[in-house]
Amino acid sequence: MGITFNIMHNQKNLAIPNNFIEHQPQTYKLGCLCMLYVLDVIIAARLVLSIFLRKEKIMGKEVIAGSVLVSSEGTIWYACGDWALRGIENVIPCVPAYVLKSSLPDGLTLEKQITVGRHVYAKIFGYHGLSLAQHREYIFPRMNRIIHQVTVGRVAFLNRKAIEHISDPRQFRELFLDKLEGARATFQRLAEELRISIIDIGISGSVLAIGSPSWRHEIDFSVMGAENCSVAFHMLTENRLNGVFSKQSMPPYHMPFAFEGKWFDPHFSDTSKEKVLNGGSITLGGSLRKVILRITDDSNGIFFPTFYGTEKGKRLLTFRPSHRGLYRNGDRVYFENLGIGVVTYASGLCEEVYLVVNEEWGERI
Repeated sequence: MGITFNIMHNQKNLAIPNNFIEHQPQTYKLGCLCMLYVLDVIIAARLVLSIFLRKEKIMGKEVIAGSVLVSSEGTIWYACGDWALRGIENVIPCVPAYVLKSSLPDGLTLEKQITVGRHVYAKIFGYHGLSLAQHREYIFPRMNRIIHQVTVGRVAFLNRKAIEHISDPRQFRELFLDKLEGARATFQRLAEELRISIIDIGISGSVLAIGSPSWRHEIDFSVMGAENCSVAFHMLTENRLNGVFSKQSMPPYHMPFAFEGKWFDPHFSDTSKEKVLNGGSITLGGSLRKVILRITDDSNGIFFPTFYGTEKGKRLLTFRPSHRGLYRNGDRVYFENLGIGVVTYASGLCEEVYLVVNEEWGERI
């Protein structure tokens, strides 16, 4: 019986016998095999080219704080901007946020999970995640092929070549606002209360990692630009005082606030602040015990890496994400232990600083 194709010739269907090729000369058979081989090569070449072009696009793509990255072995990362220390190239500073649940060491269980496609991820970042000691014991060693050997606190420098996908908070914003009922109206009112434009807001955090708009237990959002960040952070404080936002935060954090029955967690991103250490180096010079600092300049305290001016002359440089926006001018802060280090900037200028690269925590007193 023949295979009938929908090709019309003289108003009749053409039928090609199943053994048509077998009855052709040997040269015809070889020609058919060569054509199939060429087609396979073309398809493979196009696949390789598409992968190469995608990698090239990733290598050159701008990454802002709040972007979500997925690396080749399946880890989900939160980007801390687009900068690198001296001698480290083609990397993105970021913190590992979620790992495949199946990759966790035996006996290590975590409370919070998300599902992305067919994969289940365990949350290792934040209050319900892993300690810094556990990052150093379990997480970073397993990723030594894709991160630089230098880490700063929870911040690792992820090789751009290992990045499979980048999700930008600004690009996700419109999808989130359009697809989720009530989202645009809520964020429009939120932007008005913060005295910024809605186009200066990006949607980040776990909802960006999942890639599907939904009202989660809290919505992480990023404010873009130095002036917008300064205004929004000031209005965040004002709106807590006048009751527009909740006076209390979501324990144990200090930044999240409730607005119109939903919780929001703000982040502040300005590329000029995030790149202050680009091309520089950090040298840890020892540690101090029982230190009290009085904060005199909090103007860079909402960005990451985080700098606070102190009355003792040295600035406090901290790589703990939870220190962002925590201290205000006039606060007296007690550290049981505190590092001392030297920052050498790309210009060659050196600065001695108080340095937080471990689990040091400062209590306001």
